[in-house]
Amino acid sequence: SVDANGNVYAAGSTLSTLNIATNGSHQAGYAGLGDAYVVKFNSSGVRLWGSYFGGNGTETVYGIDATAANSVAVAGTTTSTSSIATAGAFQTVHGGGTYDGLLFKFNAVGTRIWSTYVGGTSADFMYDIAVNSSALIAVGGSTSGSPGLASSGAHQTAFGGGGSDGVVWTFNTAGNRIWAS
Repeated sequence: SVDANGNVYAAGSTLSTLNIATNGSHQAGYAGLGDAYVVKFNSSGVRLWGSYFGGNGTETVYGIDATAANSVAVAGTTTSTSSIATAGAFQTVHGGGTYDGLLFKFNAVGTRIWSTYVGGTSADFMYDIAVNSSALIAVGGSTSGSPGLASSGAHQTAFGGGGSDGVVWTFNTAGNRIWAS
């Protein structure tokens, strides 16, 4: 993703213990079974910062989008049961299924602003992300049946059955869920 100043943000998943994090980043060391990472480059391709993001399990990143304020939001999935969510986050504990959705936001200098689990007792994934000019975050993903993912009054408030359902979530700039269906 590219911000308004031409800086480039890249995110993914790694098993590497070297050459990812920079001094002063959110997570300087590799946590274990497979961590997410975020890297920022300037418009000339010079790396400005890089950070791991992970806990005691595996993190996989699927989507990233820069905001108008030059922060970056990242979506994926996690099996970690620790070191993921920030205090006061939308969901501070792993939901209990094999995979939970993972959503986190870093500021322009690589400091974590907030992070949250999003999931329940089944496998839940966050695949794609978009941030609008007001910093509202929309995320698309799937569930294999976790109850309670949708907000009341949503288009579809319960799992439809079968193998999996698509899920759409919206979050505000502070990481609080606005609605989900």
